[in-house]
Parts: sequence; C-alpha cells; structure tokens
Amino acid sequence: MVGSVVFVIGSTILYLEIHELGMNPFWAQFPMLLLSMTCSWLLNRWLTFRAKSGLTWWREWFRFMIVNGIGAIISSGTYTLILFLTHKSSFMPYFALGVGTLVALSWNYLGSKHVVWRGHRG
Repeated sequence: MVGSVVFVIGSTILYLEIHELGMNPFWAQFPMLLLSMTCSWLLNRWLTFRAKSGLTWWREWFRFMIVNGIGAIISSGTYTLILFLTHKSSFMPYFALGVGTLVALSWNYLGSKHVVWRGHRG
C-alpha cells in the first residue's frame, strides 16, 4: 500500500517538475526521489512498521534514506536506462518511473525491515 501511495506522490511531483517547472526529465528525478523517500519513511513509520526503531526521528530518517538511497540508485539507474534506450515521448518518464520503482521495491522493503526497523514486524 505504501509503495502505491508513494508512486502516486512521486509521479505527481515528476509531472509538476517536468510540465509546470520545465525541468529536464533526467534532472527532475532527483528532487522527486528526496521528497518521495521522505514520504515513504513517514508512511512506513506510521503504517507498515507501526513501531519506533529506538532511534531519534532524524537518525531513523537518515538510516532509512541510506538504505532506500541504494534502492533509489537501482531505481534511478533503471529509469535512466529506459529513457536512454527509448524514444522521447511524454509518457516515457512515467513508464520508466514505474519500472524503476518495481525493480527497487523488494530491496527497499527488506532493507527497511532489517536495517531501519530491526526486529519489528511489517
């Protein structure tokens, strides 16, 4: 559920950056990832794991960002590869975002469960 909500948030941010702010689709992914990952941390903290990690909120956020940053590299690499290999259409950044998100999903969940919220069920 959290992944679906964050995908909608990320897609909305990406749309606004590209179509309203005129950003290049490649560069638009970076602020989108930071904002999406922060939303993901909050939603996972409140809904998925429902438990405190025992860390201060900023250390928990930082650990989450490191773990999910690796997932973001996986996602970003997939996104960039798809943009590079395909024709330039207005739909392609969203398709690339979806594929990148699916590729990184397992890594992000397992990393969050075993590194950020160790020992908590989720």
